[in-house]
Amino acid sequence: MIRVAAVLIGFAVAGCTAVTTPEPPTRVKAIEANLPPAKAFTSTRPRPPARSNANIAADFLSLHFALEGGATLPVFTRFEGPITVRLTGSPTPSMQRDLTRLLTRLQREAGIDIRQITDGQANITIEAVSQEQIQRILPQAACFVVPNASSFEEYRQDRRKRKSSWTALRSRERLGIFIPYDVSPQEKRDCLHEELAQALRAIVTITIILVASTAAFVPFALGSTRHIQPVDPTRSLTKRSVALLMHRPALWLHGLVVLCAYCGYKSIDNYGIFAVDVFGSTDVEASQLTTLTFWARPFAAIAAGLVSDRFNHFKSMATLFMLAAIGNLSLIFLVPPSMPWFGLAMVAVTTAAAMYGLRGIYFAVFDDLQIPRTLIGTAAGIISLIGFLPDVFFGTLTGFLIDHYPGRQGHQLVFGLVCFVSLLGLFTCLWNDSHLNRRKNSGLTSHDPKRCDHQPGS
Repeated sequence: MIRVAAVLIGFAVAGCTAVTTPEPPTRVKAIEANLPPAKAFTSTRPRPPARSNANIAADFLSLHFALEGGATLPVFTRFEGPITVRLTGSPTPSMQRDLTRLLTRLQREAGIDIRQITDGQANITIEAVSQEQIQRILPQAACFVVPNASSFEEYRQDRRKRKSSWTALRSRERLGIFIPYDVSPQEKRDCLHEELAQALRAIVTITIILVASTAAFVPFALGSTRHIQPVDPTRSLTKRSVALLMHRPALWLHGLVVLCAYCGYKSIDNYGIFAVDVFGSTDVEASQLTTLTFWARPFAAIAAGLVSDRFNHFKSMATLFMLAAIGNLSLIFLVPPSMPWFGLAMVAVTTAAAMYGLRGIYFAVFDDLQIPRTLIGTAAGIISLIGFLPDVFFGTLTGFLIDHYPGRQGHQLVFGLVCFVSLLGLFTCLWNDSHLNRRKNSGLTSHDPKRCDHQPGS
């Protein structure tokens, strides 16, 4: 009887003991308020590298081909085409702010085509989970990234399978990043940056290798310079010659041509979004579409160069502008139910090829512009100042149209804008060609910088 009474008393005491419950996500905001603010980005001040390109490339290769645990990766993997990111789970407000800032920097400074989505399957899923959930699977990890998973539950069920192994990965299509929501804002930011960087580092690595290889190949491509006659720039590059150069209408007209061509080139970035928003394509199909347009770049540029060298440069550019205008008109009036994906791909690739062809030849016309050889660098700088202005406004303008006119209408406005710009480029090419022919027939043609001072009306 005494034993039974002791057991009952023990149960009663246990029932009165306070039970520790997991802290719900709704209290994380209050916790963040009591912590010091996370460090914010400052303005970037690029510094020149202190090591050789080969040394830097070797570091990136060693980072990419080995995991933190020492396992060796046999192949490169990367995302093909635009990258979508989705934030799920129980994220705090600071996580969304940090993600927005990070994606903006990746777009602006690294030039990566990456955007956040709110629904559907993304290439990279960032899920906010509790620290306890992470430590239950990986006790030593603060956060982690895994292949072929779009949720923590999916990874928990498949983590023993081959699909979750980095060493077995051959095609990078989905990644899951799992970050604790119940830690300090600074720790969440560090996890977000580190794991997203790991997901994207293959792209950065390949870019560095290609740039370094190009730099090493340039001296061999240029060949010997022994037969090039040097020119003394102090005798030709004078304030008067530069001023007279800037008074040449042909220079400014060609700057407008480059601006129109560059607007068309920038519009290619919207093809993947157009396929998803209007045609209902999946992210994989949109990536395939963008990849196809990228493959058109080298072939279009080389073909345009060969054709324009045999015929008139300006008339060749006018023809390409006409093709670009027709392509954008086709994209405006395409009806999704009646146009299969292959048809969309053909129109997009053809239109993009016209833009890439323009980029291949619009800096090959300095002889046609009748610019003295010692002033070509100055002329190229002036033309670039005008022509590359779309980097400042075009992305913002098209983004505004797509965001404020959702669906088909926003994309139609964008393609209509590009069509107008293409027609403007066409007429500018023909006008410049006519102007230069009149100047040539009047006997004002000269490649001698000394005569630049005697042509105030040119």
